[in-house]
Amino acid sequence: AYQEGEGFERLVGIQGPERAELIQRYYLLALRAQLGSYPGKVDLIVAEKSEELHGEMLGWEPHLSGSCRIHRVPGDHDTYIREFNRELGESLNAVCKDALASRPAAR
Repeated sequence: AYQEGEGFERLVGIQGPERAELIQRYYLLALRAQLGSYPGKVDLIVAEKSEELHGEMLGWEPHLSGSCRIHRVPGDHDTYIREFNRELGESLNAVCKDALASRPAAR
């Protein structure tokens, strides 16, 4: 069984009842978490199929009070990294370029 403090890599390859137990523990911990509202700028990368199921902001609206840009990539939560890594990379590259361009100049 899963022990508190073990890394996420422990989940890879786990199947059956043990995996179900880990997922249940995750959801119980997530329900206890109290997220506040983030006032800063956010770039949200959204898999198109996830957006179809959960809406454009994927439920983040209550936690964002600043600006938010949506970057859409093909696929769903499970495939956008494996099958559409080029598109994801392009989105991440654009986000990083914008962040670097908008930071204050060094003195």
